[in-house]
Amino acid sequence: MKARLLQNAAPKTFALVFDKGDEVASGLTEFARAHHLSASRFTAIGAFSDVTVGYFLPDRKEYRRIPIREQVEVLSLVGDITLDERGEPKVHAHAVVGKSDGSAHGGHLLEAHVWPTLEVVVEESPSHLARRLDPETGFAVIALDALDDAEMRSAEHRVDQARRNVAAALERGHLRWTFELDREFEGYRLVFYHGDRIFEQTRLADAIVEDHPSPRLDAIIQEARQRFDKAA
Repeated sequence: MKARLLQNAAPKTFALVFDKGDEVASGLTEFARAHHLSASRFTAIGAFSDVTVGYFLPDRKEYRRIPIREQVEVLSLVGDITLDERGEPKVHAHAVVGKSDGSAHGGHLLEAHVWPTLEVVVEESPSHLARRLDPETGFAVIALDALDDAEMRSAEHRVDQARRNVAAALERGHLRWTFELDREFEGYRLVFYHGDRIFEQTRLADAIVEDHPSPRLDAIIQEARQRFDKAA
């Protein structure tokens, strides 16, 4: 799967292109985990070599699996990405696919393999959503009352990961600088210290410091080193 950030301002928007044979549900989950997505929606079109959808059985509190073992067109694929009770990304998607005879079949997406391609657009909300198991139905539903806790945990995780990324980039550059990294509205403030004095400070977009690895962050640090060498 290939991915590209199309828009960094809210709503942050990504384009994903799945390759032949890629599994969709697990691929979306891994992408959400890598990019710390916690309240996103997505749409997609393309085709599958096979797909398994599900129909939820309320009395058994489980999905009845409906395998479709043939090439199908993806007529509609929509879903959202939230956080489960452990803070892990949860992908919830519904798909409608068309067979060669023109008939359509759909349900909850359980598993699907791409052939030849699947094009996905993901939009991330500035807020966060969490799911909680409903004991009566056995279904994990969005819990709006858990919004604040989920948002706080996700924000703290993102900032911690960003700090680790900056430290790792400094180490790769063989620099012994210290730094401060503060989360601000739509970005970060990064301050480099050399000794006990501020050498440089800059504001950076989320993706530059949160993505790992981040070639752009490495480049920014190397550029700062060049300016320091000239000033020394």
